[in-house]
Amino acid sequence: MVRFVSALLATAVVAHYEKPPCASDEMQGQLTCGGELCAPKCDASGSCPTDVPSGVTASPVCALQDQSGNKYCGLLCTSNSQCDTANNGKCSPVGFGQGVCTYAATANNSIRTPMELNAEHATMFNEFKKKFNKFYDSAEEEGKRFAQFIENVARAAAYQAQDPDAQYGAMTPFGDMHPDEFAMKHKGLNTQNVDEMERETVEVKDLPASFDWRTQGGVNPVQNQAQCGSCWAFSTVANIESVNWKATGQLLKLSEQQLVDCENAKQGGQDEGCSGGLPTNAFTWMQAKNVGLELESDYQYTARDDTCSQTQAKEKVFVDGYKTISTDEDQIAQAVMDNGVLSIGINAGPMQFYMGGIANPLTLLCNPKKLDHGVDIVGFGSDPKPYWIIRNSWGSSWGEKGYYRIVRGKGKCGLNTMVTTAVINKKETLV
Repeated sequence: MVRFVSALLATAVVAHYEKPPCASDEMQGQLTCGGELCAPKCDASGSCPTDVPSGVTASPVCALQDQSGNKYCGLLCTSNSQCDTANNGKCSPVGFGQGVCTYAATANNSIRTPMELNAEHATMFNEFKKKFNKFYDSAEEEGKRFAQFIENVARAAAYQAQDPDAQYGAMTPFGDMHPDEFAMKHKGLNTQNVDEMERETVEVKDLPASFDWRTQGGVNPVQNQAQCGSCWAFSTVANIESVNWKATGQLLKLSEQQLVDCENAKQGGQDEGCSGGLPTNAFTWMQAKNVGLELESDYQYTARDDTCSQTQAKEKVFVDGYKTISTDEDQIAQAVMDNGVLSIGINAGPMQFYMGGIANPLTLLCNPKKLDHGVDIVGFGSDPKPYWIIRNSWGSSWGEKGYYRIVRGKGKCGLNTMVTTAVINKKETLV
């Protein structure tokens, strides 16, 4: 009995991708280089078993195909050390600076299925690099990005399956980035207890079916924060530009970099430049220190933390405070019409792979209590269902020419919990 139980336990801990002979749910494959492997079939979403042999650090990815086009999982690697070295596993090259963990061919009579790199993924990755002008410092770096791209193809497919009215894919500027890396480099909204915010009630009038400040000339072109966690500054500045336009009739292009460099502890502020911040902190600092934003042409964006070099004589737009809007989305729509573009926080998890349409992601994919990105509402629509029009700061090659549409009226991804706007009382010509 003890021997029987031990045998069961041993069976239970057997991993996939081990040295042949293979498990019943694996195919014994052979690459053109001659190496053998045990390859489980990819599931319908392109995912793979993650139970790799002990000591293996290579990534299980749906990266292989047989001559009939059937898709299989392999362990993508860039060096032998990532493979099952205890059983003489090695990293066999397959292209793009990438390899697959294999074992030396054996003399047994098992039927081996010829396998090669998934041609569809290889083509997609080439198109991705061309579309977004991607270049990598080394073959090893390209291999890592290719492996991540394939993982993201499966991840985006899962998003697509649960949110069919939007379009998701890895063919976005961030298709070669792990979600954790993406969050660190391309978001930047610091945490805030939104439950303690004092909110203004807005009187709702007869709301139109749609409204868009872009069509009225009240929004500047989309910009790109690049690899700097400065979304909070872009959200703040877009709001101030719009509010000032309504107050003066002038749509100025103001400086995000000024906030990145100057609204910090050294200058009496609370934000952290490329390491994150909050629009409410920026509004408070500007009012308390009587600091005005300079034109972007005078203080240009560099996407990095620099020494504050603001010049009082060049400051153009000042704020008289800010207000926080109700979480009621009809009131938010009225506030957009009354005030101009509104600064908001959102959980941007699914946005990494967004390509268009009206998004309605599952709550578990964008926890409304965990806001991590600052953006702006520029308008709303109702056809074919109520939605918000959101201006992002990831460049015009992302989303719908830099914009994001997401369902309205459901508090989706927490977009209604941190809605703020600057207050500008002056109505004078500035330049």
